Amino acid sequence: MRALIVVFVLLSGQCFAGEKKQPDVSAAIHLMGRHTSAHACVIGEREVLTAAHVVDQRPWDLKYPLMPAFWSDDNGHSGDLDAMFTFRAMDLGGMCSAVALPSVAHLATVPPAPGDDVWIVGYDWRSQKKAYTTRVWNLRVLRVVAGHVILDDVTEPGSSGSCVFNAAGEVVGILTAGMPIN
Repeated sequence: MRALIVVFVLLSGQCFAGEKKQPDVSAAIHLMGRHTSAHACVIGEREVLTAAHVVDQRPWDLKYPLMPAFWSDDNGHSGDLDAMFTFRAMDLGGMCSAVALPSVAHLATVPPAPGDDVWIVGYDWRSQKKAYTTRVWNLRVLRVVAGHVILDDVTEPGSSGSCVFNAAGEVVGILTAGMPIN
């Protein structure tokens, strides 16, 4: 079985049960760095969360600075982001924009429960012509273990750092890794 590991982010907001339809995922943005393409989650007017391995690709030599990135959304907005921090133990990174970002996600106050549906934004690698277009996955929570949400399937490469949305459109986590589980 393959599953996704998601870091649960619990900061603010409200959570309620909703019908099974795709929530607003506009707070998930695309990132392009020197050596990576990934995603991030806008959580404030200028603040962004992503996976630490997206921001910090220097595991062997810490004298190099965290990497800046270029962001874009599906509505023609774009700009630069500066890396602010990484918390490697949870694979969580923060970035900041010099200008206001177009959409902000609300953060859930409770973690998802087993059986809950969640939505993740990533790239669509099913076709080379559409590789960098947005694809939204609807996945199911298998379990929550030590602050990590285990999901029932994986997304495509480049989805790291994306928001994980609940049915209410609130962020319940940041996508950090995909791996087989038993």
